[in-house]
Amino acid sequence: MIEYIKIVIISLVSALFAPLPFSHSAGYSYLSYVLDFSQSSSLGVFYYSIISIAFSVTVFFSLRKIYAKGIRALFSGKKSNIQNRTGYRRLMLNLLISMLPAAVMAIPYSDGKILLDIFSDQLNSTHLLVTSLCCAGSGVFLLIAHWYTKQNYAQTKRSADVKSVIRFSIYQLLSYFFPGVSGISVGATSFLISDIDNRVIVREMLTYIAPSMLAVNIVRLVRICIAGIVPNPVMIAICTVFALIGSGLMIRLLSKTDFRKICVFFSIFSVIFGAASAVVLFII
Repeated sequence: MIEYIKIVIISLVSALFAPLPFSHSAGYSYLSYVLDFSQSSSLGVFYYSIISIAFSVTVFFSLRKIYAKGIRALFSGKKSNIQNRTGYRRLMLNLLISMLPAAVMAIPYSDGKILLDIFSDQLNSTHLLVTSLCCAGSGVFLLIAHWYTKQNYAQTKRSADVKSVIRFSIYQLLSYFFPGVSGISVGATSFLISDIDNRVIVREMLTYIAPSMLAVNIVRLVRICIAGIVPNPVMIAICTVFALIGSGLMIRLLSKTDFRKICVFFSIFSVIFGAASAVVLFII
């Protein structure tokens, strides 16, 4: 029973962090460590992947109209009445580019190992110090990006162009290699310096982060299952339900708030949390 309570807390809190510019992998790692959730590192990675997939699915549901219009635009003819057909076709090209991190993570680097496994191997208590430093580092970079945009005024854009999405995808690679680096944080850093309008930056980030995150974590789950790990079905169900609830609630709240203010708050929070955690772990 106590394990069920632990997975409720971990999945809900981690999912609440997932859409925010704070590393939900860091939150997951520390909660698992504090609650002594799982002695198996593979099981820990498995439940983290469930939370990430639930977040991606929530994004797809929230932005389903955008994805649907993009797909229709690919098959619409010249006489089609679909609005902004060219813009939605560019969206689909950008989505293809945003899959770059997932493709890179599938590159093998050792016998039976792919780059995706680097993240999985570090998502445990023995690497919490590195996770802390990465969490603080992503907060610092977001603060710098926010300061840069305040000092360098420019005309903002209502949607990301190809160049912006390429930069966004390259930045995302950091979050797939190192637990503690927030994909939302580095994504916000990229889009802020690309002059994406504050009113649409959340939509743009979520649109391009979900497909790659979904693909990467599905592959991670498949590899864990192939390795013979058999998780508890009840735990999987609980994790999925509360991850969907947490992600849905936070995405809804984000749509009604000033994202720049959120960026400032959580970048400072990331720095403080990461630095404080690193000091405590170093002392211990």
